[in-house]
Amino acid sequence: MKPNLYRSLFRQLFILAAAAAMPLAHAEGGYLGASIGAGKSGALHLRDGSQSVTIDSGKSQYPLSLFGGVDLTPYLAVEAGVQGLGGKTNFDLDASHQVKVASSAAYVAAKGTLALDEHWSLFGKLGVGHSRTSISAYEVGQADHLSAHRNSIYGSVGASYLLKDNLSLQLELSHLGAIKVDGFDIGMNNVSLGLRYGF
Repeated sequence: MKPNLYRSLFRQLFILAAAAAMPLAHAEGGYLGASIGAGKSGALHLRDGSQSVTIDSGKSQYPLSLFGGVDLTPYLAVEAGVQGLGGKTNFDLDASHQVKVASSAAYVAAKGTLALDEHWSLFGKLGVGHSRTSISAYEVGQADHLSAHRNSIYGSVGASYLLKDNLSLQLELSHLGAIKVDGFDIGMNNVSLGLRYGF
């Protein structure tokens, strides 16, 4: 992912987070965290009229996500984050054609938490997200590049385990609507494992 794309994502995140923070004068605390995407990068769905074909990347990528939030109550928080930093997936279509896809997203969401006991809790998030994808298609002797972006509903569910004091381990599944451009369907689902620190 190019540096100007990072700047664009962080600028959008800052604007969204600033707007969300305005009504938080009575917040109880905050938290910061980071997570790593788990497993394969997914599949590429190619469309040609009524025909479609699915190609698995067959490779694993571990993109980074960063997030932070403010606790309004023990059960409700407002959170903002960026996902997919550094992740790029290569798809080998055949011996002479290759597609490289890089996707990232920024979001702001309300987060609800249900404590199961002193260590375990479940959480869910619902908000808005802005996702962006860049696609590079390579053929012998030439290359084409395109990019697309989309605003959509963001949602996630997960479980958290309190390790010590304010440090928690969490597993999360998040979802953003797919980006469809020029015959490509790029899914924005993400499974991640991360650490969260409260202060």
